[in-house]
Amino acid sequence: MSRKETKKYLNQLRTIQFNIDHKLMELYKFETLATKTTVALQGDRVQTSPSDKLSEMVVKITALKTEIAADYDRYILSHRHIIDQIEHLENEEYKRILILRYDECLPFDAIPERMSMSRRTVYRIHDKALDAFESKYNDEIKSWH
Repeated sequence: MSRKETKKYLNQLRTIQFNIDHKLMELYKFETLATKTTVALQGDRVQTSPSDKLSEMVVKITALKTEIAADYDRYILSHRHIIDQIEHLENEEYKRILILRYDECLPFDAIPERMSMSRRTVYRIHDKALDAFESKYNDEIKSWH
């Protein structure tokens, strides 16, 4: 088991959240474009050809909203599972550092202040916390992808 794999496993929450944020920005762009798209009226008829830009936008928006909802579901399940795993570690400092780093996504520079510790101590405890996490969840980390 490599340290890199463990960090990647713990960082999956950040990755999922990044993907959701990206899709939300894309959704905003589509919705903005859709409000600028007009429907061509010809007498009493509305053009409904496949090339109708508004229809295409509605389809893209609907598909993207479905993807975002699925990503949120995946995030919620993954989040609860990883937080439960962290909470089952025995050492309180390990739990706190892993939560701050991988759940709250704090940079290492911000953690020492939050924990009233030196930066060096935070790095040392973080390494031990990763060792404890790897030891306890080695099989799951190996099978995750």
